[in-house]
This record gives sequence, structure tokens and C-alpha cells, in this order.
Amino acid sequence: MNWLGIVSASRRRSIAFDPADTSPGLWLRADASRLFDSNVGGSTPANGGSIGRWEDRSGNGRHYIQSNAAQRPTRQLAGYNGRDYLRMDSSWLTSSIGMSLFSGISAATIMMVYRWRTLPTTFRHAMFWSGANAVDSTRISMGGGLTSGNLYIYARRIDGGADARLDYPITGDEFVLQTGVVNYSTTSAQLYTDGILRASSSSFLTAGTTSAAPSLRSSIGSHNGSTFCDIDVAEVLAWPRQLSSAELSSMHAHLAGYYAPPS
Repeated sequence: MNWLGIVSASRRRSIAFDPADTSPGLWLRADASRLFDSNVGGSTPANGGSIGRWEDRSGNGRHYIQSNAAQRPTRQLAGYNGRDYLRMDSSWLTSSIGMSLFSGISAATIMMVYRWRTLPTTFRHAMFWSGANAVDSTRISMGGGLTSGNLYIYARRIDGGADARLDYPITGDEFVLQTGVVNYSTTSAQLYTDGILRASSSSFLTAGTTSAAPSLRSSIGSHNGSTFCDIDVAEVLAWPRQLSSAELSSMHAHLAGYYAPPS
């Protein structure tokens, strides 16, 4: 929770910046009004109740669902400084529509507010996209376990370009704001944790764009429904472009303020 120091205590909970001003392609926040006990809607679950549908706040209809009741995450009410989150251990959510957000693009930005309840010792995708409807084609993902206890941003090109990863170590059972930026045009990438740039590369990938084919493989908590993360997730945002430095700073400060302890 060290990333809450991005903003002073006097500004926490009162930052006027609205993430909608950045036009995210995906915005998931664990608000009661966005969580449902069925994959097609239904009622807001009580504390510990299962989540069948997590609705997108961006206005783009990119909701995440789970039709299998045995693999649904659970709602954790006011569990992180008064804010709700989803517990995902042997559970996952997948996109409800063709996930075209990262199709035919030259850059992407992903943010997650989450924690690893158990730090992975092997590769685990917490947030996963794959193009051309295949697990092993173009992909962009964030997660942990590239090496034991590390977070990473990961990308692969469909044209046979090499996989590329940046990683940074974390410790223990605490929430973190993880931001990954990939730019295929400039072949660069950045990995932020707690609003601080931790790793970067100017030769991350071969220049080009991702596949134009829409992706139907987009998920949170697992990339395949059999290998799961042990995580709590409060928020996920994604943009099919690289955010500017000013936008990154504003987003980091906003999320720090939103998840700060009540004054």
C-alpha cells in the first residue's frame, strides 16, 4: 500500500480527475452497481457471494462474465480501505464480447489495482489478451511469476516476433497499482508499480501492429481456465494507446486517492 503516498493525505478521496476523460477502452471497478450474481445480470451479491458478471464502466460494453458457477470469484465488501474487490483463487472471468480492444493497434496501456494473496513462483497471467482467437498468437498480459515474486508486462507479436517481458520484484500480501505500457511503433515498454517507473526498454519488440483479427481470448484471473492466480482485484483499466506522461500521473494520483484510507 505504499503507492498511496502518490498524493498527500489532504487530497485523498477528493481528487477531481475523472478516468473517463482519458476514454478508456475498458474500465472495471468493483462497485456494487457493477457486480451481479449471474452472467446475464441478476442481483448484487452480498459479502462473500459469487460474481457472474462484472460490468464495464467505460460505456463500451466490454463486460466480464463467468457462466460456470464453480469458477466464479466472490465479492469482498469494503475489504480494502472501505472499497470492494473480487477474490479470485480458483476462479476467472472472460470477456462477454469479441475483445477487439487490442486488435490492430500499435500501443496499449493497462492498469490494475490488485494483490497477490500467494506470490506465484511460475508464470501466471492476471490480465490476459490474445489476438486472432488463439491462446498462442498476439498477446498482451500482466501478471506475476516470471521469476519468483515478480510482476511483469508481457507481449508477443503474431508475425513471429520474439516474446518480450519486463519484470519487477514485489513483496508480500499487499495491494499494488501495476501499470504496463507497450508501444509497437517505438518498440518500447514501461512497467510501473505504485506509480513509479520500475523497468523500461527501448527495444522491447519488433516495430509493427497487433493482428487486426478480433480476439475472443480475454480474461482475468487465468489465461486458460485451468491455471489460476490467487489474487484480489479491485480495478482494471485498459487503453488501446500509450497514455501521455500527464495522463499516467493523473491516473496514478486518482487511484491513490480513491483507495486511500478514509480520513
